[in-house]
Amino acid sequence: MKNIVIPLLLLLFSCSSGSRYTIIGSFEGDFVKDGTVVRLYDMYDESVDSVVVENGAFVFEGRVERPALRYIAVDGRKRIVVCEPGETVVTFDEHFTPYLSGTELNGKINAVNNYVRSRYRRYMRRTERARDELSGYRLDSALTAIGKEIKEDISEYYGECVEENRDNIVSGYVMLNWAGMLDAHEIDSVLGTVAYLPSRELPPLVAIRNRKHRAERSAEGRPFIEVIGADASGNPVRLSDAVGKGRPAVLFFWASWCGECLDDTALLKALTDRYGDEGLTVTGINVREESDSDFRTAINVLGMSWPHIHVRDNAATDNYAVEELPFVVVLDGEGVIVRRHRRLVEAEATIDSLMAAHGSGQEIPTPPVTEARGRE
Repeated sequence: MKNIVIPLLLLLFSCSSGSRYTIIGSFEGDFVKDGTVVRLYDMYDESVDSVVVENGAFVFEGRVERPALRYIAVDGRKRIVVCEPGETVVTFDEHFTPYLSGTELNGKINAVNNYVRSRYRRYMRRTERARDELSGYRLDSALTAIGKEIKEDISEYYGECVEENRDNIVSGYVMLNWAGMLDAHEIDSVLGTVAYLPSRELPPLVAIRNRKHRAERSAEGRPFIEVIGADASGNPVRLSDAVGKGRPAVLFFWASWCGECLDDTALLKALTDRYGDEGLTVTGINVREESDSDFRTAINVLGMSWPHIHVRDNAATDNYAVEELPFVVVLDGEGVIVRRHRRLVEAEATIDSLMAAHGSGQEIPTPPVTEARGRE
């Protein structure tokens, strides 16, 4: 019996020790001081470990069942590393750019980073040369062509990397970088055609994919998306009660704590005074409030006399792909999205043109609707 137990213990110890990882990090120069806390997060932004910088360096040690992507975070800045069996060395330069070595998968990520950096340096050299040699329209055309060429080069390279690493987590790292260059249906195509892709499991990638789908559904040329909430008196109200009735409309996404939102209310008042009698419909979409009372107080204090829909969850901002407040969506009389703007001052010219066409009875040109493709 003793002869059986000892080999079994050795086997268990061997399997356990094989999953141990060590990450040794350091910083070029002294831009990170001793005593600074360095944190290790998983892809859900849950804390995995934390250590303190000593003599310009730090060490993370732990175990993983299989290689996993993790964030190394210092003073709010995050970079990705693979926790995999073995000893990984990561050196950060003064721009917090990581250089990885020592383990297989981190070596592959470093190669990806090096290629992209080389393309960026090439882009900078070519644009500098173009600025020296060209001007005006020729310069603008040259810069556009250079940027397009470099982007296509990197995108093609990312595609090759995903295929080459379809059986390991490096594909996830590449997809996190590549997804910003793709539309939602292109992301779906990659995820749907590669039989095994660890990147499917990454919450940040899923969030990017879903955000892009929402942006396509609320793009210019698409019909408005319903918003359901409560008015200033607490009564149930729907956006469809006000828009798509033959009158141009403005959706103003705002919150009482948002300084820029409050700044924009003066211009919104001016627009309602200018076009209210001519049929312009304004609806405030109040979101991300801490309390209902803040919403009602802001309306009364600022004299925001137009109708409002107070939404307690994230449905409205998600559906309209609103990331920052304030945000403005301009609709035609049929409820089709004409333009999306970050600030109201940017939307003023759109509203002026829309109302001029509405007043003259002209057909208001809207961007073509893109048919939805892929899976929702």
